[in-house]
Amino acid sequence: PHGFLPTEAIPTSSYLHNYFKDILNGPKVSAPLFFVLKGIDYSDPDQQNLVCKEHSGCSQSSVANFLDSLYNHPDSEDWFLAKTPRNWVDDYLSYLDPSSGCCYVKDRTANPPESCKDTITDCQTCINEASWNITKRPERELFHRFIPMFLNEPHCSRNCTVCGVAHRFDVIPNIDENGIVQNIDASRIRSFHANLTKEINFPAAVHAGDIISSHITNIFQVFFRSRYDGGNAECFAFSSFYIFDEQYLYLDEYFKVCFGVSIFTAFLLITFLVQNATMGFIILLVTGLVITNFFAIASSVTLASNEVSFLCLFF
Repeated sequence: PHGFLPTEAIPTSSYLHNYFKDILNGPKVSAPLFFVLKGIDYSDPDQQNLVCKEHSGCSQSSVANFLDSLYNHPDSEDWFLAKTPRNWVDDYLSYLDPSSGCCYVKDRTANPPESCKDTITDCQTCINEASWNITKRPERELFHRFIPMFLNEPHCSRNCTVCGVAHRFDVIPNIDENGIVQNIDASRIRSFHANLTKEINFPAAVHAGDIISSHITNIFQVFFRSRYDGGNAECFAFSSFYIFDEQYLYLDEYFKVCFGVSIFTAFLLITFLVQNATMGFIILLVTGLVITNFFAIASSVTLASNEVSFLCLFF
């Protein structure tokens, strides 16, 4: 079998050792899971619909709906999702909704805007109510304007149940020297992996995250090919243990390449030294049987392996 528990792969002196120890003993959830999205123009309502779930016009195949369907699928344990992911686009649109009681400014034409509390009589809603009622979305030039206000909204209240501070690290806005948001360089959707208790669960969770992010990237590519003759939007999954366990996705391929190169190189070297191709073949056959027996024994006693153990074996 491939894989080590994180507590076995990380030195006990590392701060991550206790972190993973607590995760392994957790009752329901494991490490946080992030789906990072790049190449999306969020000011475009059609591209907003690729991500959102809770608002009118959101695509049935959007990222949020797709992840929600995996979480609620009868075989959801195969995807290692512990909860329905929350995305910032839905919360931001709710924040901008004039009826939400959340987003108020002193002058809605100012850019960057100045936040204003709804208790002050001269405050204005960020979005004109008449224009919002037509599309239920902000105009393209207004979408980016209020993102800094949203991300720095520290408290929920009875009047506003959407707290942007929870998404402060979910959005990377490109802000110019005047404090004006030009675009969103990248964003992420947060969830959690289901509780991972066995060493084999960790590579499997990495593999599931890779499949999910590849499907989301495919959703983007299909959309951009049909609307814009191509695009560079993509998604990738990340969690704190991926850096340790991603190697196991390709370990079998590494083994085949290393085994083939080692055998071929050794055959040429032995044949050159003993000047006998038959003897070289016999020596390599015995060596191959030794390696095969090693992995058979390792498998029978559940001895875990990784790239380092393969390299030590071959070299």
